Amino acid sequence: NSKYLIIVSSLKDLLCFKLLGIGNIECIAPDSENSMIPINLMQSYKDKYKKIVVLFDNDEAGIKSAKKYNCTHNFDYINLELSKDLSDSVKDFGIDKVKEEVFKLLKRVI
Repeated sequence: NSKYLIIVSSLKDLLCFKLLGIGNIECIAPDSENSMIPINLMQSYKDKYKKIVVLFDNDEAGIKSAKKYNCTHNFDYINLELSKDLSDSVKDFGIDKVKEEVFKLLKRVI
């Protein structure tokens, strides 16, 4: 029943995103940032969700992969600049700070 989908870079980031408790958003993770989710799955996601946003690691590989999703599927992407990835950001800054920052970033694209 969620309106939005977030594609994160890993299972641990997916679990951390769920801990943020941001409602009305579902979350998935590909096998890795460097592997694209198959086209048939992407089409079903596009049909199901109002908006899809990519949140990959804050490093060269993550940003490059997020841009690839943007070019291929026209998905917006957000870049959490606290630590290397979402789970490290939670570890380094705590749930509340990360939730606040992610929420700000999502408001810009949703």
